[in-house]
Amino acid sequence: MTKKINLSNNNITYLEGSLIKIKLLMPWLNPFQEQQSKQKSTYCQSFVSGLFILIVLALHTAEAHRGVRDEIDDCRIKVSFETIHFSAYTPSLTGNKTYCHDIPGLGETYLVFDFEGKKMREITLEFEVTKEPNGERVFYQTPQKIKTGNVNSRIDFSQYGAGDYLAHITIVDNDKRQDTHLPFTVGMVDLPMSKQLKFFIGLVFFVLIFLVVKYIRKNNTLLDQ
Repeated sequence: MTKKINLSNNNITYLEGSLIKIKLLMPWLNPFQEQQSKQKSTYCQSFVSGLFILIVLALHTAEAHRGVRDEIDDCRIKVSFETIHFSAYTPSLTGNKTYCHDIPGLGETYLVFDFEGKKMREITLEFEVTKEPNGERVFYQTPQKIKTGNVNSRIDFSQYGAGDYLAHITIVDNDKRQDTHLPFTVGMVDLPMSKQLKFFIGLVFFVLIFLVVKYIRKNNTLLDQ
């Protein structure tokens, strides 16, 4: 059933008057709408800038918080008149990346002591790694002459936990002992951010930028119309 709506002359006159008022107000409303659109555009631009700054800071903080020092020369141990280079790597966590004073993550780690001179090969040396401050032994090699010029050890630090450690290199000459040690930490700094994670974060960032820029352009197009 269709319901008829009867409009009197007074109603029609009222509607016509209302339309005229709306038309008269349009010039006043348009600047206000344009101002709102401009404000939205400004907010979007500020959002993009803020998002960019936050992501850059997050990446920088992640790298800085990792705390691993530049260990090119720091990993050399002076033993008497010779020098031994110390390095460590955890293949399951960081691949072939080598560390020295700060080993990130807990896992099976390879410790490598390389002699930089040949004279050290003729000296009886004792190698030991202890966890501090209680001095718990986690690796030990009996005193002997290392003809190969390097010592390789494998330690699963997940069995001993994160903390401070000492690598001891002791010259043994009959009853005389001369101990030299190098302090290092395990599991005290964050693991380095992987390339895959960096790529993913960058991809998400650019997608967000694309969507926001597209939204801004759409608003500007509507504003121009």
